[in-house]
Amino acid sequence: MNRPHPAPRIRHFAFAIGMASILLLSAQAVTAQSLRTEYGSLDAYSNEGLSLAWAILKAEAGQGPENDCILLRIVMRDGSTPALLVSGVDPFTGDRKQLSTVKGPGPSTELRLPRSHFADYPRTEILFSDLGWMIYYFGIPDTTPEFLDEAKMEVYLAARLSAAK
Repeated sequence: MNRPHPAPRIRHFAFAIGMASILLLSAQAVTAQSLRTEYGSLDAYSNEGLSLAWAILKAEAGQGPENDCILLRIVMRDGSTPALLVSGVDPFTGDRKQLSTVKGPGPSTELRLPRSHFADYPRTEILFSDLGWMIYYFGIPDTTPEFLDEAKMEVYLAARLSAAK
């Protein structure tokens, strides 16, 4: 019984895998090129139908600044919930940590982190996957206000986000 040699089939399979890999890499390159990236430098930002603001809630007396709570609040102007992927990144090692957002007051989304987080992951990337847009920050913006009272922080954030619209 004469069976065909498997080498041609293996070559065809290897060729197909190679072509699939090239197509996948090309698609990723196009996606990376079409993603708009912007550097955020201030404690408030408004663009693409969204507003975001940072604030710092100081730790209780006797606790160090590493226990401060850093808050980032994001509001879509149309009231929708954004499709977000938020990452903390160590720019020196490339290590990434996915960060969890929670529902904030009204139509907002929040990220709350201890100040100590920024020692290990100083870059914060906020990817709005539905908009094809990313904003990133190095550390906490210098202009971010600090509050001792959470109620005062909430009043500030509400005013800052409505003014940014």
